Amino acid sequence: MKKIYNALRSAGHQCMTLTSAEGTGKYTVPHQSDRPPRLPYMHMDVVIMEIICTRDQVDEIVRIIQKNGTTGYSGDGMIMITDLADVISITSGDTGEEALNT
Repeated sequence: MKKIYNALRSAGHQCMTLTSAEGTGKYTVPHQSDRPPRLPYMHMDVVIMEIICTRDQVDEIVRIIQKNGTTGYSGDGMIMITDLADVISITSGDTGEEALNT
């Protein structure tokens, strides 16, 4: 995750939200944790990264994540892209792309 984060910031993508979570899936890496496993056994600590960006930034962000997030094992994660109805800055009241720059 640190490699992805640093690559995104170096490319100028400064605004992102990182959330610690846990998930399940078909992982090929053995369960590695210093705490007892919960049911189901394959719960893993994961990080959810959310980035709000303009449509023209999506391809670059996807490439950066794919390049820097590949470990060679299944369970590297997924990239989900969704459209936002609008973005509004609480501070300035700007909307859309202008809100991303405030």
